[in-house]
Amino acid sequence: GGSTDAGGRGSVQVIALGFPGSGVEHLNAFFAEGLGLKTAGLDETCAQLRNAMQMPVVPEFNKFDRFEAIADESVAVFYSELIATYPNAKVVVAVRDIDDWYDDFVQSAAARVKDPHFLLRLPMYEYLLGSIDAPVEYVWKKRYALFYERLLGVLSRERRKLMPVYSAARAGLGTSPAAKDPWHWLAVFVRGETASIDSAWSPPQLGRQTHLRPVAAEVADALSKLHLLRSSAATSMPNGHLKVIGVGLDETGSDALATALKRLGYTVVNHWYDKSRSPACTTAQCKSIPAQLVSTISGIATRPNFGLGGVFHGADAVIGPPADLFLQEALASNPDLKVILMVRHLGDWSSSLKCKMRSWGTGRRQTAQQSLFHKLVYGSDQLPSDYMLHKRYLEHADLVRSVPADRLLVLDIANAAANGDAWRQLCTLLRLSRCSSQLISSHFPRVSNPCSSVPGR
Repeated sequence: GGSTDAGGRGSVQVIALGFPGSGVEHLNAFFAEGLGLKTAGLDETCAQLRNAMQMPVVPEFNKFDRFEAIADESVAVFYSELIATYPNAKVVVAVRDIDDWYDDFVQSAAARVKDPHFLLRLPMYEYLLGSIDAPVEYVWKKRYALFYERLLGVLSRERRKLMPVYSAARAGLGTSPAAKDPWHWLAVFVRGETASIDSAWSPPQLGRQTHLRPVAAEVADALSKLHLLRSSAATSMPNGHLKVIGVGLDETGSDALATALKRLGYTVVNHWYDKSRSPACTTAQCKSIPAQLVSTISGIATRPNFGLGGVFHGADAVIGPPADLFLQEALASNPDLKVILMVRHLGDWSSSLKCKMRSWGTGRRQTAQQSLFHKLVYGSDQLPSDYMLHKRYLEHADLVRSVPADRLLVLDIANAAANGDAWRQLCTLLRLSRCSSQLISSHFPRVSNPCSSVPGR
């Protein structure tokens, strides 16, 4: 319903989004009360998008046609779908200094654990952050930074405006001259040069000083401040000796790849998150890697080292999720590292993964560590819909876009093995003396898997 523009889309003029805790709810109030836009309610927006997470069929995202503005934390999960559904809408991105954001969100999550508005958004928070039962500083800050890197990679500067809500709300701004008031410039961005703000509206009094100080020169785009969105947990790390990191999801052939790498002489850690299975290595250093990785994703290790003597010390290769979460650190700290992204036909993969997930169990049937892992990797410890699994798969594959071509192999093990080409592709990447013509022409390892026809899981 609602009015539509010439392109057949809805009347939505502006979409506001940002990571949970970045101040999106204040943008909702600004659009409705300050600019007089017909704005979708916070909980109405969240309820619509939460339903989209649970639908057994591909959801439609044109549910907001009767509105002029959309702004809620839940938009962060589906921003790509919404900006595609409303291609003429401008996009306001709420940003915040990462340390201020983390400190406040930890306190807010603890205080709001029984708040119905918080509980309504809980599946979105888990999709974006993983488990929020306890704060995990390193992981949460990584997810925060990655969200903005991805978002700004798909939004043109002409279409977006970054808004440091918490800085703009500090004492004095909102009543200061328009030339220095970011709310005025936000109104101009949304409504044009003649925009005015209702005098009855006043900026939120949030009371926190932050590092993102908006001044007139930064009004067009606060991109110059984006280094403040990156994690302060990054540390200088001496170079390590990790040679291969396999960043495919479950059911993309990790067992087969691990077997092949061991045949090439590598010390391999696989299934490191699953205590019921062997990490496939024998040295004391190698056996300590699963515990170190669990410490990192559970928040025990706040400043992990991925270089020499660090988390990966003792292994030549680490295979399986959520290794992808540490991809950039591993690349920076291990100069000889090669990256293998295992891929698979999307429909076959989701069917196989759901079979695997049923064997894992869901919710309370899982151990705390399993629940933590599944929320972190797949966005939920319940069985996701096909749409949400496909969405996660594509987001995951996008992680390797910045990896140099000479350090990356995208490997469809099922197809490559069927065509007799898997060994050649692997050996072309690794360039090892063990890659003889006899090996390259041999059969690639195949590992029995009751949930899949792919050679290995």
